[in-house]
Amino acid sequence: YAAVMLAEQGLCVGRQVGEQYLFDPDSTMPRDEFLAMCTHLTGTETLQGVLSTGFGDDEQIPAWAKTYVATAVMNGDIDGCSDGTAIVFDAQRGITAAEAAVMLSNFLDPSPAAALESAYIPDWACTAVSSLTSCGVYPDGSDCAAPITRAEAVSILNRVLGRSCDLTFVQAHAQAASHFADVMPDAWYYADVIEASAGHTFTELAGIERWTALA
Repeated sequence: YAAVMLAEQGLCVGRQVGEQYLFDPDSTMPRDEFLAMCTHLTGTETLQGVLSTGFGDDEQIPAWAKTYVATAVMNGDIDGCSDGTAIVFDAQRGITAAEAAVMLSNFLDPSPAAALESAYIPDWACTAVSSLTSCGVYPDGSDCAAPITRAEAVSILNRVLGRSCDLTFVQAHAQAASHFADVMPDAWYYADVIEASAGHTFTELAGIERWTALA
């Protein structure tokens, strides 16, 4: 099911500290991790045996990420940017909202939409931001220059999948459904993180997701 895609593919698993698992919801989402999410989300077949990406900062790109970076370059989904001396990918830097919109748009190829008029949307991101805002994926009014958090990234990807959390079911099975010690029920992103991290089966009633069991 699409609803368990992020959890099954290891895209929303957090990290273990002692006996607890943390999601770090307020930490910025690195560019390489967001690229990996986009790749898995769209089922893009990746290159194998990648040793070099061709970017000027290739040595700073983690080995695990190079297959995603090289695949995205080959498919025209990323271009990198200049640091003044070379074209770099800047894998570990937090991805901005504008960059996330462009990267995701390159993978999804959404239908064009009327350009949004805002002094805060850079020209190079206007098409992507307008298209993703029009289809409800990109949060309207987002600060395009600000890095997105891990919670915001999961929220965006859930909207791509058209998934929503059945909070009534989750509240009745809170101990089993909630994996992360730092994701509290009163947080705005609680439902999104649970949706993405807890494998589950579901039915739909009038377009509303009703969970039937935890997977």
